[in-house]
Amino acid sequence: MLLQYGKWEGERLLSHKTIELMRVNHLSAELFPLEIRNNPLKGEGWGLGVSVNMDPAQSMSLGSQGSYGWAGLASTKFLIDPQEELILIQMGQLIPPPEHLFFQYLRNVVYQALTP
Repeated sequence: MLLQYGKWEGERLLSHKTIELMRVNHLSAELFPLEIRNNPLKGEGWGLGVSVNMDPAQSMSLGSQGSYGWAGLASTKFLIDPQEELILIQMGQLIPPPEHLFFQYLRNVVYQALTP
């Protein structure tokens, strides 16, 4: 539904503008870089309920500007990349999670496998 701008099986559940607002940063510059458990999230902002990649080079991760997602407690995470029409879901059960590297490795493998 999020990748389809609010539509699910042909029905509109959220407006196109709501999805657009979700995936843009709403934080002011003085709050950067964001930090979670003493890990700076360079290049990452925060939209409506999701983290937003504002600068892939600064975040040092493969992906597209404007990709967005959410991370849960037990190594769960999802990423939506509208530019690549990609949804990536990781379902782990590791508490505490092994920082962000687990998903970083998965994301790198997936993005390296994409072909034009």
